[in-house]
Amino acid sequence: SDHMIRDIELDSNNTAWMASNNGLIKFTENGELTSILFRDGIYQNVIIDISIDTENTLWIATDFGMIRFKE
Repeated sequence: SDHMIRDIELDSNNTAWMASNNGLIKFTENGELTSILFRDGIYQNVIIDISIDTENTLWIATDFGMIRFKE
């Protein structure tokens, strides 16, 4: 799979969020690695950029628009 990383952002919990060509990747301080895919509706898995606000909401830019993501 194509996991070319386009952006890496850290949230207030020191979780690394990575934008890749094949979805969003979450990497915690404990070493847990999780892939999050957006395949429903208009969303695709190509993540271009990530921004995290003060409430740990992720704003995810894709080649089809923005996704608001909160765990």
